Amino acid sequence: MKLFLHFALATVFLNWSIASHGQAEALFASLLVPVCFSEKATVQALGKGVIPMTELVVGDKVLTGKEQDRYEPVYGFGHINPDKPAEFLRIFTSNNAAAPLEMTGNHMLFVRGKEHPVRSDSIKVGDNLRADHGTFTSVTKIQTVTRKGVYAPLTPSGSIVVNGIVASSYVSMQDHAVEYAEFSNGAKIPFLTQEMGCHMSMSPMRMLCMGVSSSFCEVHDEEGLMPWVRLGHMLLHWGMGFNVFVQALLCGLYFLVLAGINVIELVFGATWSPLILASLFAVRIVVKRSGVSFVLQKEKAKNA
Repeated sequence: MKLFLHFALATVFLNWSIASHGQAEALFASLLVPVCFSEKATVQALGKGVIPMTELVVGDKVLTGKEQDRYEPVYGFGHINPDKPAEFLRIFTSNNAAAPLEMTGNHMLFVRGKEHPVRSDSIKVGDNLRADHGTFTSVTKIQTVTRKGVYAPLTPSGSIVVNGIVASSYVSMQDHAVEYAEFSNGAKIPFLTQEMGCHMSMSPMRMLCMGVSSSFCEVHDEEGLMPWVRLGHMLLHWGMGFNVFVQALLCGLYFLVLAGINVIELVFGATWSPLILASLFAVRIVVKRSGVSFVLQKEKAKNA
């Protein structure tokens, strides 16, 4: 509970700093990471039909890929900047009815033969990508294109169907890792995938944005990155500067801090978790004070 409150306070401070001072680029200039989909990408929004990323807003319910025909709300954008130029991969598939999917190389896709999503720049012609309605579609051609505009919508499950293809909401946190997280020496962390690392890290933000106020996810820095996302990249790059032994300790600390928060979210959901945490915290205070009062009364009775 205390950890969640610390996360909330840290997020409020980050949002206030960026909104009030606009100094994010100066603070995190070394971590400008192009992520997301291009403005040409489209999603299936409930009640709106197929719409481009440029028209997608927080609160829209979009088709995701965790379960067949499941719609989930967009609770925020990890990255949104209509003026930022970026290089995108154009992934053509055997589904000629759909336009090619345009996304940055570090964004992740679900490919047949892999249990977890992988970097899109690791995809090859002939690979089968997971598509909507539980189907697969084959990659026929891959090109690159540079466009203005980057968009990274976030959903509670961490997946979204874009141009008929199931994609992760996240990017690979490490350029040298494809599916699983790795230490700096290249050793894989078998229990930690790139997707899992991102999804766990976003748990506090999901709780704040869906259970407290969506305004927590409406603040972005000058590059269009959500402060929490920028902080995550900063901490990761900082940790990768240590030797493998220290990295292993930091990895353990990462799980220790976030595991409890994730368990609460899994049990109660992101919407109700803040209320549950606040209630437990209030009960703890009442019980603690009642215990102190009981001890004091007992001491007075004993002295009398």
